[in-house]
Amino acid sequence: MIRSLFAVTLCFLLLSLCCGEEVRVTGRTGGKCAVSLSPENALLLDKDTDWSIYQSMSLPRKYCISVFDGHGKKAAGYIGEQGAAEELGAEFLTNGGMENWKRDILMWALSRGKVSDETIILRPGTSGDHSVKCTITNGENPYGASNANMDQTLSVENAILYKMTTWMRNGNAESVYAKMQNTDTGNSVATPPYFSTDWEEITAYFVPYRSSLHEIWIYFFVTGEDGKYGYVDDMSFKEVIVPGKNVVKIYQERDSSNRGWETIDAGFDPYKISHYVIGE
Repeated sequence: MIRSLFAVTLCFLLLSLCCGEEVRVTGRTGGKCAVSLSPENALLLDKDTDWSIYQSMSLPRKYCISVFDGHGKKAAGYIGEQGAAEELGAEFLTNGGMENWKRDILMWALSRGKVSDETIILRPGTSGDHSVKCTITNGENPYGASNANMDQTLSVENAILYKMTTWMRNGNAESVYAKMQNTDTGNSVATPPYFSTDWEEITAYFVPYRSSLHEIWIYFFVTGEDGKYGYVDDMSFKEVIVPGKNVVKIYQERDSSNRGWETIDAGFDPYKISHYVIGE
């Protein structure tokens, strides 16, 4: 985090609610930063910010915040309570553990490439006996051999914070990654491309927004050429019932208990956050 003349100038030119400390989040928007614009559930999540230093012991709230998207549009409000110990709801995915191969693998749709049961290459510490190998196949891919993917369709609620965790491992592909996407609006959040041939658990957060169908797709992707492959195991998608310490509530005013953003610019894109500015 830096204090800069640029942040002050930017606030002045865009008539921002507050000016002060600028936090760039462009490099961690792959599910590490999320915004809910819902008045009753307004919040900001940033996994890499210590929100405890922005807590006010009493009203009026000390800190205001302006969140900017990549086009200079903003949502502005006041920083409220920090989350505590994160609590998650029930599992949404069927066979996210990739164990019930014969019975439940059809819950995963395969639009490109092919999948196969893997019983040798398993993530460390697993209690299961299976993972999935996903392979790009030119002959079976009508879109060309640029990627392979498997997905599952879930029914969700708008403006609610959800958490996805995925154990993934590259085989010999260009990269592997996971993705959450609204089925009707196309808005999506993808984890950063993963290149390592070691297993890693990747976490991402998502707030479905403006979806009339209340449905999302959960994807696992492998990118590269024909024959390239990657692995996935123990994929999970759950509602965040109680936000963790990486979340703060947002309020409309300094001295009231009304949740929500004080102002939201027309066209503000909550999936394309570039930075936010915190001031007093």
